[in-house]
Amino acid sequence: ARKLFETDSNLGLAAYGERDILVADFGSTNAFQNDRNADGVVWRSTPEGEKVAFATGIGDPNAIVVRDDGSLLVSDDATADIYLVSPEGSVSLFSTAVSHPNGMVLSHDKQTLYVARIFHSIRPVVFDNTVWAIRLNDDGTPRRVAPKLVFRTGPGGTTDGMAIDVE
Repeated sequence: ARKLFETDSNLGLAAYGERDILVADFGSTNAFQNDRNADGVVWRSTPEGEKVAFATGIGDPNAIVVRDDGSLLVSDDATADIYLVSPEGSVSLFSTAVSHPNGMVLSHDKQTLYVARIFHSIRPVVFDNTVWAIRLNDDGTPRRVAPKLVFRTGPGGTTDGMAIDVE
């Protein structure tokens, strides 16, 4: 193992293209210790450690989902915001349907975005440990229906990073 580069924080990771990785970084401040901010960065790095800011202006980026067209969905778990990042790096709001979105995964048919929520409040932290389903239209945009609670882990469980398989 070797260090590729420095970050202020290292949260979600995702493969991007044939060789690169994306890294979610809260930046120098975060809403858990400071107020809402916009200094978070999604970095793109080569295996050689060359990094560039792929997306900026997201307060506390956490999970990263790479879509087939090269765009990203990025959660900000200090807010209710899930952002859409274009392949060129422009950032727009995708959804506010699930407060404090954390880990995310896209269903194989691309019709559902599953969203983990560890807590539903950060001041004070109130744990929730649930997974939600946001239904998507054929064009990948969120449907105008409320998200559906998929499951609750119960005491001692934590919903954070997500993965999906064919089952």
